[in-house]
Amino acid sequence: MSRALAFVFLSTFIIGFAAGFNIYLNNRDTLPSLPASDVSAGYTVTLDTYGACRSTGCVSFHVTHEGDVTRLVMQNGVQVSRAANTLSDDAKQELRRTLQSTTFTATRAETCTPRAEETAARVTVRIGDTVYRYDTCLAPLPEPLGSFLIKYPQWLGI
Repeated sequence: MSRALAFVFLSTFIIGFAAGFNIYLNNRDTLPSLPASDVSAGYTVTLDTYGACRSTGCVSFHVTHEGDVTRLVMQNGVQVSRAANTLSDDAKQELRRTLQSTTFTATRAETCTPRAEETAARVTVRIGDTVYRYDTCLAPLPEPLGSFLIKYPQWLGI
């Protein structure tokens, strides 16, 4: 084997390994580096409904730790409406207390298809660099976060 060919093989291996390792690091759910109750590093909560609501309008909410709220309604894959708002100080404090008192656990990435007449929700909670994903089709949401999110029309104010 010539030196040039050996160099090409070695370079290809090194670049492939570096690219694969980079993709792995950037696309995996991180293990908790901070306690789940430490929301001082910032947080976001995203709730996406799916299933039977597809024809009538599935609602999605995205809430940031600054209190910014975005609400989307998708009907048959098309955005029907979009609204933005800001949480009141009381609602931000209640959400913060709820996140601090919820015991988050690691879950496996699984998919589920709800029955034809059911609507389910996927919830993603990001606290700092740690991401927790839940699907109500597979299991109930951790409490008290689950009870809090059931009230979302009232606290989002949209």
